[in-house]
Amino acid sequence: MTEYAKLLAARMQIENIVQLTADNEYKDYLYRHLVLIHVELERQLANMAEEQKTVLTDKDSSSTILE
Repeated sequence: MTEYAKLLAARMQIENIVQLTADNEYKDYLYRHLVLIHVELERQLANMAEEQKTVLTDKDSSSTILE
């Protein structure tokens, strides 16, 4: 499993916890902690996507130079 897939799975688990605790009387307390994790996962996913985009762009540029 790739690191990107692991992060996606982790984000999905956080979303599942939010759904499962929707009726919990302490959900506000839980959500305060979960939102921090969710935001960090989103940040890491965005960074990975940007890195991949850069790698693909660099590959396209280098193939043009070689042609």
